[in-house]
Parts: sequence; C-alpha cells; structure tokens
Amino acid sequence: PALYQDSREVFTMAIPVFLLCFAGLVAGLVWLTVCALRKRPKKRAGILSVACFVVGFAALLAIPVPDKNQPVETAQEETNVPAAPAAEKTPQEQLEEICRASLSSGDELVRVEVNEDMGKENAGQGKLIVLPYFKSQSGFRSAELMKAGKMIQAIYASGLPVSEVTTFTQDMSGQTIMKCTMDAKRAAALDWDSVNYKNFDKDLSKFWAVQSLRK
Repeated sequence: PALYQDSREVFTMAIPVFLLCFAGLVAGLVWLTVCALRKRPKKRAGILSVACFVVGFAALLAIPVPDKNQPVETAQEETNVPAAPAAEKTPQEQLEEICRASLSSGDELVRVEVNEDMGKENAGQGKLIVLPYFKSQSGFRSAELMKAGKMIQAIYASGLPVSEVTTFTQDMSGQTIMKCTMDAKRAAALDWDSVNYKNFDKDLSKFWAVQSLRK
C-alpha cells in the first residue's frame, strides 16, 4: 500500500541521517572537551555539536512509529487468488454416503460396488448397477425388507443414473441372508408412500432369502 511505501521511504532516509548526526555530535563533544582542556576557541566545535544535535533530533522525530491500533501492513500486496472449487464427489462416494445414511443404528455398511450397466438396453449410456452390502442386527423378515427398501428408495431418489440396485443383507457374521433387486422401471412406477414393506418382496424385480426369511 502507498502509506506503507511512504513510511518505509522515510524510515530508510531518517535512520542514516540520525546515525550520522549522532556520530557528529559525539565528535563535536570530544572536540569541545579537547578545546576546553587546551584552552582553545570552542565556537566551531559548539556549532558542530548543536547542528548535529538539532538535525539528529529532527531525524529521530521523522522516524514513523507503528500504530498499535492499525493492522500491520505486509511488505508485499496480497494477491486476490480465487479459492479452488471443492472437488465434486464421485458417484461411488455419493452412493456410499446415501447407503450409510439409510441404515439403522447398529447396522454396518460393508461396501458398495458400482458397475457400469453393459446390458443391451443400457450399454454405453453411463447407467450404473449398484450393489450395497450391509450387516443387519434385526434378523426379522419385515425389518430386513424395510431396510433394503429404504436403501433402494434413497438410491433412486438421488437422481444418479442408476439402472438397477441389488442389496445384500448380511448377518453380523458376514453371511448373506437376503438379496433384493429392483430395476429403474419398477422403482419409477412404484408409489413409495404406500409401500407395505411386509410384502415388499412382491414389488421387487428379484428376491432371494434364506429359508427363515422367505415367509
């Protein structure tokens, strides 16, 4: 800033003048002492001493004193560099967050596999097949169907180009106990507000469960 630059110039000029006058004042005082001891005229020595004192005192007053109430200026001007935009999350990262948020307390998201749909209808269109694996503590048919249904609903509600979802429900030992598959067409046609999760297996494209969870 201009104010900082002006202060810096004054400081650069005043310090050498002050030091030079201080040296001259010392020399003048020494000269005065010598003249007094030898009983010689002291006029020139006195003039030198007074002149150095006056000029040095003026240079000392000219040195700028920092104002404690003012922010300290930096020697270089700050450049206004725009902050880099935050990197967008990948579909993989978004889907992991969605699946984790849809789980109940005590359940655990194991992993989420995301693959490109290479089927005849969707090949080359960027459609995704999502395979979430999660561990559930409940072990009851209606509860497991509800958890799978809520997760499938959240995935399709995200707006990501998902063509099919298959959830893999595991018990706490890691054994798969239920698989629920729903394609995008069924998800779009389903009235999610009126879903009966006790019979959610009838809304699915494919359903598999261990014997104890089939009925």
